[in-house]
Amino acid sequence: MTNNTDDLTMEDANGVNIFFTGLMKERTPEKEEAFQAVLDEFKISFEVDDSEERCLFVSNSSSGIITVGLIGMTRLLMHVYAYVTADYGLIQHMVQKKTEPFDHSSIFKTAVEIYKFSFNLDRKSILSDFEKSQLSHILPDKNFIPDKLRHQLNAHLPKRQQEAANGIYANAVVWILYHEVAHIQMGHMKCKGDQSLEQERLADSRASEWMLNSENIETIEFQKRQFGAASALGWLTSKVPYSGAGPSETHPAAYDRLSDLLTSYFPDDQTDVNCYTQTILKLQLDSLGQKVSDDRLQGTVPENIQYLIDLISQTGENQ
Repeated sequence: MTNNTDDLTMEDANGVNIFFTGLMKERTPEKEEAFQAVLDEFKISFEVDDSEERCLFVSNSSSGIITVGLIGMTRLLMHVYAYVTADYGLIQHMVQKKTEPFDHSSIFKTAVEIYKFSFNLDRKSILSDFEKSQLSHILPDKNFIPDKLRHQLNAHLPKRQQEAANGIYANAVVWILYHEVAHIQMGHMKCKGDQSLEQERLADSRASEWMLNSENIETIEFQKRQFGAASALGWLTSKVPYSGAGPSETHPAAYDRLSDLLTSYFPDDQTDVNCYTQTILKLQLDSLGQKVSDDRLQGTVPENIQYLIDLISQTGENQ
């Protein structure tokens, strides 16, 4: 891993910690006291990497340091915009009570462009807009999106939905960060095989508990957190068809992790969240030109999701 945080001043490094700890406390305010206790007990701190191309969120149980890749965060932001754009298009179709079948190619057109763009980010062009000492620019800032793409985004996703996407994105980042905090809490060390796979499952479970098992959360806020968790694992699942990466020696297959999340925290009657997850998976396959049987998407949403996960797993294996 290449890490450029040595160039950060002490003030910048403090800013990094303030940003990430502040984001996590803001998104789960009911956990603020307990979370601060964890930070203090395990001496957890955050640093950024502005050079690593892969999806970089790494924890070190020995040092208590969690490293976050700025490029990966940017790609995640683009994915969330794509997911919300596709989801909004489908909702508008239903609101208008159109009788003709969904034309996914039309509804998903802009979403697919945004989605594909996330895999072709020019590191130098996007990082010119990032100040390492001002990480708050990451959340709302869209200056790194080409004008043509930004115009399409504005045309297909109203300001209110763009703001919602920013919130979902923030929740997705926080879910991933809680996953890394969990590794440190449980003393997980770098390894391979069954031990590593189990560590990842435990960290997933702990992150979901922090985000989704709190009492007295308003329904809307709870749903936004579910959307964030689904976006985080949906983002990781998207690597499968593009890289052919199925199960590895260190991590369970991302689509299995997503399936576990759905089973444990997404009751079937919470249709909006499950439909959003179905949209994520359908968008990934559409972006590949992968044939999806409309007849097979006439079942319940959980059945549809499982069908799409099966297709994604097969696509990865066949690459």
